[in-house]
Amino acid sequence: MLVFVHNVPLSMCPTPRASPLSEPLQGKMILAPLTRGGNLPFRRLCVDYGMEVSFGEMVYARSLLKGNRKEQTLLRRAPNEQFFGVQIATNDIEEGLAAAKIVAESGADFIDLNCGCPIYEATRRGLGSHLLRNPARLASLVEGIAGGSSLPVSVKVRLAAMGGEVNINEVAGGLYDAGAAALTIHGRTASDRYTKAADWGVIARVVDDCRARGGGMPIVGNGDILSYADA
Repeated sequence: MLVFVHNVPLSMCPTPRASPLSEPLQGKMILAPLTRGGNLPFRRLCVDYGMEVSFGEMVYARSLLKGNRKEQTLLRRAPNEQFFGVQIATNDIEEGLAAAKIVAESGADFIDLNCGCPIYEATRRGLGSHLLRNPARLASLVEGIAGGSSLPVSVKVRLAAMGGEVNINEVAGGLYDAGAAALTIHGRTASDRYTKAADWGVIARVVDDCRARGGGMPIVGNGDILSYADA
């Protein structure tokens, strides 16, 4: 699944600031984080076909800190990956910072916080899309991790939590203010899972709504880019 970048000001952002991920992401071919799909051999192959930015599979921060070997292997980077991010799942600042330190030491270029995963294994732990239920708490989490991490921190979200109303504009503005270096928006709600087509119209409206406001960071649209023709 390929996603593309729109570098635009984000809504509800009173003070402009530059993003350290603007130049690395702008106009690049990006491979979305794909749990059970985006493994290292697959990513190596994607680089051969033009991928410029990649994410590893989602890593549970708590398991990583416990020394889980499976989670540790997800930090591995292929030699030909040009710009590589590790995606972590956490709902705790201290846990996130400890995991971020390990990620930085592994040689990744940036960290991505998974705040959009709809699967029960994640949401039952208060991770992934569950975090969208409380935008203020989510912003606080991102602020704490981004403020203490040596690497830029991006965030991936869906349009809404399981059973929740679409609140992506509120979420996006809060994440910018919290110091997120980039935002990926999957064009479905958590309740949608993959039963509906991704709503790129909502993503576009977020971009349009943000253009006239202060600040600026990359916004990555995600969902249903399944072929070269789609791209």
